[in-house]
Amino acid sequence: MKWLWKLKALIYDPTIRRIGPIHSFMRFLVRRLSDILLTIGCRLKQFEVPRSGVAPYFLFPYVFGTHEREVIAWYRQYLREGMCVVDIGAYVGYHTIRFARLVGRTGKVVAFEPYSPSFEILKRNVQRAKLTNVVLEQKAVSGQNGYVTLHIADSWAGNSLIKVDGRHNQGCQVEGVTLEDYFGGDETLDLVKIDAEGSELAILQGMRSLIAKGKLRRIESHEVEDFVTSVSKWTNLCAIRRE
Repeated sequence: MKWLWKLKALIYDPTIRRIGPIHSFMRFLVRRLSDILLTIGCRLKQFEVPRSGVAPYFLFPYVFGTHEREVIAWYRQYLREGMCVVDIGAYVGYHTIRFARLVGRTGKVVAFEPYSPSFEILKRNVQRAKLTNVVLEQKAVSGQNGYVTLHIADSWAGNSLIKVDGRHNQGCQVEGVTLEDYFGGDETLDLVKIDAEGSELAILQGMRSLIAKGKLRRIESHEVEDFVTSVSKWTNLCAIRRE
């Protein structure tokens, strides 16, 4: 996809973009063709993505499996049959499904997604993949139990328990849970993947006893440098930052 944007900047922007009517028609044509390709891709891959409020071409990497390829490569190296994985911020199941296939039937994946529209798509994607080793939880993992406010992003992604002015203009109440209370220290978690849009530190607070008991082996965090620093202070867990 990157080469298309480079080609656009080199050829399209200096010429056709400057001609208003033609530019508007080309935008309509590209969006329409992208929508058709996305629909075909979803059917072929048996993977559903949200279709409202987002340009189709932004969803291509999710449907065709090119989203975060370097992170997925690390998952493939680390995960083995029989492992237990926790997917916090599962969204529509892009990583959940890959986790489930990597850990196999003897493994287990627990996927948390608090936002109802995303959770419904997640559920359908797991059902289409015919996975029997996935547990789905419509809850927000946090530093405390009880209901919390999930702030809804204006864009197609970016919901968070932490409100950002100008980005979150509405919210809803969702059930919150800590990992240490959910698992109770009875299971060893081989990997906890966290994509929580800024709530990572609170989530870490809610798994202190798991870390202390040695029940948590690896954490993979989403783009928060402070979180990685905190993990290194707490334990020698491996935290992989996404570029």
